[in-house]
Amino acid sequence: MARKITEGFEAGDLLNFTYAVSATLNTTSPRSGVYTVQCYPNTSFYKQFPDPISEYYTRYGIYTAKKEPNQILLSVRSGASTSIHSVVVNATYGLNLLVGSTVVASTESFLYRIDTWYLIELHGKIHDTEGVLELKVDGNILATYTGDTKPGADTTVDTLLWLCPNATGFNYRLDDIALNDTTGAVDNSWCGDGRVIALTPTGNSATLQWTPSAGDNYACVDDVPPNSTDYVSVGIVDQKDIYTLSDPSILDGSTINRVWVETRAKKEQADEASLRPIIVSYETEYAQNDYALTLNYTRIATEEWLVNPNTAAVWTIQELTDLQSGVVSK
Repeated sequence: MARKITEGFEAGDLLNFTYAVSATLNTTSPRSGVYTVQCYPNTSFYKQFPDPISEYYTRYGIYTAKKEPNQILLSVRSGASTSIHSVVVNATYGLNLLVGSTVVASTESFLYRIDTWYLIELHGKIHDTEGVLELKVDGNILATYTGDTKPGADTTVDTLLWLCPNATGFNYRLDDIALNDTTGAVDNSWCGDGRVIALTPTGNSATLQWTPSAGDNYACVDDVPPNSTDYVSVGIVDQKDIYTLSDPSILDGSTINRVWVETRAKKEQADEASLRPIIVSYETEYAQNDYALTLNYTRIATEEWLVNPNTAAVWTIQELTDLQSGVVSK
């Protein structure tokens, strides 16, 4: 795989992140879509991902209400505790790049400001002698280092972590997080600018085989954040519900790089049960995998369609406008 993380918090919950203390969703001036995640003083907010990697490209939007020297804007780690590479505010309010605890490069003529959305990108390659560490801010390379980027015995990373200082007035907002490794034909280098929006159910299609808790089927699954009060349910396999979706809030000229389906689901008894999310484009259904359910509500997210599976071409805004989505019981 190449893209390992894409997250804009538009489902209205934090289920895609491993651990969040004193972090909440915020709808005030998001970088894109409706939601950002806001981290408060003494917050440790991180995402651990499977399949550790030795070279990565990551991107995130960040907005801070206060700044101080030694403020950690990102720590790329092996496990939750061992920092391999990090981006830190320095004494002149520029940015330092660190390998372990050692500063290896700094930005010049750049002043990190509060109350401003920045797009920060970091490229790291872990190696004793041929390592690379590069920092972009808003698309511009501001600091680079080549050499020893392996501070200890660890040869891979598996965690992105943000730390909010334990001091009054500090908070971060994070949005539009992405992570690439270097495999595959695409998404194997800089993530570049990207914004995540959600298309939510707005109506029923002609295919409705699940039972609503009350009212219309689509109205039971359109809640953001999701809740356990409204739902659709089914007791047998190969039953399908399909919904029309809200129009995309995308500017003309934008490139649509990926589409995926997210839902929150559970089973109600110990028997094996799975769910197959689907999309419908040009009246044709497409699916990728079946996902086993547990007895608790969990996040189910499909692999990403980088192109429209019907045309094998880049998605168009009109295709998103016409897109439908749903689920099949398995």
